[in-house]
Amino acid sequence: SFADTPEKVQVMGEESRLLTSRLAGTEAWWAVPRLGEECDALALDGQGRLLAIEVKPGSAGAKSITFSPLQASYYARLFRRWAEQASRPQESLDGVIAQRARLGLAHAGVPAASPLTIVPVVILGGGGSPSKEVLRRCQVVRKLILDDCLVEELQLWALDADGKLTSLVD
Repeated sequence: SFADTPEKVQVMGEESRLLTSRLAGTEAWWAVPRLGEECDALALDGQGRLLAIEVKPGSAGAKSITFSPLQASYYARLFRRWAEQASRPQESLDGVIAQRARLGLAHAGVPAASPLTIVPVVILGGGGSPSKEVLRRCQVVRKLILDDCLVEELQLWALDADGKLTSLVD
């Protein structure tokens, strides 16, 4: 969380400007959208890494899907800033998971890793599937983010009608 609204605006603005100013595409479709304010989901994977997840239906617009890796990276960077400033981020996450488990809303699982690693994740699926061209554009954005070392890892998954995840990364 942020101490107040001015801090929120400042931090989110800094991360947004960093990400959008360092990425430049040369293709006609390139027009970086405004980044949102809410991560779709958070999860801990089997290694205790925090996953900042951006979910897009396959029927979402081309621009929305194309720049979803940018959104996921933005949220991951915001959570990284929180983890660097928090006194015990792993304990906070473990406490939230334990509370949700007690309420029957989650299973107690692997504790948060120390040091905490935060991974941006995009999941595309449900409601149709994006065209090959839109997926290619999404991969272009992902590659630029990784090449510029804005995040260390950026997962991209497709969710099929049976609920199975398939990696879209080679």
